[in-house]
Amino acid sequence: CIHNGIDIEALMRGRKGRNIRKELDFSEKTVLVGIVGRLTPIKGHVHLLKAISVLVGKGNDVHLIVVGDGPLRSQLECLAVEFKIQKNVTFVGHQSDISDFIEAMDILALPSLNEGIPMVLLEALAMCRPVVASRTGGIPEVIENGKTGLLIEPGNFLAIAEAIDSLIRQKGQADQLGRAGRMRVSQSFTAS
Repeated sequence: CIHNGIDIEALMRGRKGRNIRKELDFSEKTVLVGIVGRLTPIKGHVHLLKAISVLVGKGNDVHLIVVGDGPLRSQLECLAVEFKIQKNVTFVGHQSDISDFIEAMDILALPSLNEGIPMVLLEALAMCRPVVASRTGGIPEVIENGKTGLLIEPGNFLAIAEAIDSLIRQKGQADQLGRAGRMRVSQSFTAS
């Protein structure tokens, strides 16, 4: 099996994540959870919206940034309103360079129902971002649960919420997962 690989050095050049936070008017205290991918059912956006609703209901200062576009966009925007989290969700559409958005995120969520090894996962780990991802497809080849990220069962929005909540409450654990994730990518998933 030949895995995807990324150029970590190129990824780290010209980072502007703090600018993205300012442009989108997020305070430094707000926990920015992000998802990157086409807005289709298999990517699990609906489950992540439900998880964000749970987190907001518990009083967390959390905001979801949705990077990507697709046929579910209007439905997902309506669900954000239905779940009363429209003020906690920003849809930024398709972006040609996602690295600035990843850098702006505190946590990357990948609630996919099925997946290979997504490049965004490797990029987020290379940028030391803690990841909450579904235990599906090729993701467990990259994420070792509790060591290089947190794995949840696909479609389980309560597990997504619990995993994100644990990273919010245990900043040290989130930082440790981010560093271990970067080491994992640099050892096994580089383009060189």
